[in-house]
Amino acid sequence: MRYFKNNSFLLLILFVHLSIFLINNSWDGSIIDYGFSVGNLSGIKTWYWESSSNFQFIIIKILFFIKNLTNLPNELIFDLFTITFLILFCVEIQKYAEQVFNLNKRNSQICFIIALAYPVWNSLTEINLGLYLFCFYLAILGYRFFNNKSFLIKFLGLLSIICSFSIKSNFAFVLALPFIDCFYNFLQKKKNQLSSLCLNFLSLFIKLSNKYFLLSALWKLCWIQSNSTK
Repeated sequence: MRYFKNNSFLLLILFVHLSIFLINNSWDGSIIDYGFSVGNLSGIKTWYWESSSNFQFIIIKILFFIKNLTNLPNELIFDLFTITFLILFCVEIQKYAEQVFNLNKRNSQICFIIALAYPVWNSLTEINLGLYLFCFYLAILGYRFFNNKSFLIKFLGLLSIICSFSIKSNFAFVLALPFIDCFYNFLQKKKNQLSSLCLNFLSLFIKLSNKYFLLSALWKLCWIQSNSTK
């Protein structure tokens, strides 16, 4: 994609999502940040195990391993993780648009830019929200893989979808993806019938409107004539 080769693309990311890098973790994210700072994840483990979010804790352990390996600041690791999967999530939105709506390359790239520039991403200033985004990414990635003809890719897609259920709202999200796909295909198959129905409705509306205005004009004319004879 040519946007990745263009400096303006990087400037767009930095400008639109600058708050992700500038604002430190707060609220729930501060608990994870503290665990990384003291080098003890036991409290975080209990928190995630009690909320049945075991998979998210595995990702936290991987990030903790990266921190110990590279000695990078916690905030930088969290921000790079969030930005990386924000971009990948928008890439999957682009591919979903190409698959479902049959968009050409140019229009799908515009879809990618719109998804990336969506203002709500500015709230991704906490690592736990970044983990939510990662699970959303797994859901839409898993759906694309599951539609692949290869059995191995299908299996990986199913595994990704199952892992994405660490966020309970993904049950609805995963169901919505094939629903939109099927509904759009249904509309495409019924396109001629729907066009004919819309034209008939429009024709009926115009005829009724004409009759309404004609009757209104006649009624006014009769009212004027009746008043003039008095």
